[in-house]
Amino acid sequence: MGLQPGDGARPEPYLYVTPWPYPDAARLPPLAVGCWHIEGWTGAVLEAEALLAEGMAAEQARRAERFLDGAVAACRELLERD
Repeated sequence: MGLQPGDGARPEPYLYVTPWPYPDAARLPPLAVGCWHIEGWTGAVLEAEALLAEGMAAEQARRAERFLDGAVAACRELLERD
């Protein structure tokens, strides 16, 4: 779980949660907030643009929290399946 300022795969800043070992991309559950990144590494991602679109700081904080809670739950679900 972390914050990336941008990289070769995603140029803008993003929050991420990655399961390890990486699961098969076909088995990824849907995320209520954010999306799955599957090229080169597998992880749930919430890009800054999507976060900032929420408006005021309080709404952004709630969206970030929903993303992190949902992504961690999805990763736990994936690990428990194995």
